[in-house]
Amino acid sequence: MRGSVRKVVSFIVLMGVILVGGKFAGLYGTGPVPVEIHYLLGDPPIAAALEVAFVPVGSAEVAARFETHIISRDVAEKTRLPGGEVRLDITLVAASGTRKTVQRTITAERSAVVRLDLSREQVTP
Repeated sequence: MRGSVRKVVSFIVLMGVILVGGKFAGLYGTGPVPVEIHYLLGDPPIAAALEVAFVPVGSAEVAARFETHIISRDVAEKTRLPGGEVRLDITLVAASGTRKTVQRTITAERSAVVRLDLSREQVTP
């Protein structure tokens, strides 16, 4: 009897580890998932710097941030985001320091590649 109880407890613990580990690894649910985002800024690029805050829809807390001064027509970022709908607060910074913030919403799914065309946004100098 004692051996079968030990087996059941071991099985329950193993299932718990798999479920919690899968959640954190982004295998299911809203755990963090790997996402590749391309910010298409045009040729020539419309901004000299880019700042992004990622906020899960339904939350007020910023889940991640991205900032770069290395600008090209296609700025690529690989990150991990909470699975599901995520709002991006994207701040385009002109060489003069002028800032313009735009919002986009994406669906963060495992290994998603997202392309955001920002080339038509006007950042006045």
